[in-house]
Amino acid sequence: MKINPRSIVPTIVDDDFVLWESKAILLYLPSKAGICKVSAYPKCPKLRALIHQRLLFDSVDFYPHVTAVTNLAYSMEPVMNAQHKDNLERALILLESFLDGHDYFVGNNVTIADFAFCSSIATLIAIGFDINSYGKISAWFERMRSLKGFEQLEEGSQQQGK
Repeated sequence: MKINPRSIVPTIVDDDFVLWESKAILLYLPSKAGICKVSAYPKCPKLRALIHQRLLFDSVDFYPHVTAVTNLAYSMEPVMNAQHKDNLERALILLESFLDGHDYFVGNNVTIADFAFCSSIATLIAIGFDINSYGKISAWFERMRSLKGFEQLEEGSQQQGK
């Protein structure tokens, strides 16, 4: 609570600078020398705009449906109803369209948008949601598995799924 009034993760402390909210952190880290490859947050304004769009989509239109489904695990009746499933499937269909014609969510290089979606998708998989019917998302997720640090993300998601 002292460094983050919302008491949430992630939170970073960089000298005397404190930042919380995962998307804000994803936007901050590439500006730090040596932390992130330039391609993860390219300087081109159009590519950055697409990255911002994807991050906002994850925060506003996708992750809330993931959260609604994962919160069912904590309820007295942990059953995904038709509305939950429809909302999530509509979001996944749109997410799948972001991969039309390329390997990652903004072109053919990994960007911070992929990091955000990776966490959301890993959470869905951890609670038993099958993404195999979304071929582009499934193939993208397999590519993400080869990235350094993926095991930590997957481990955290699996713990949440349990």
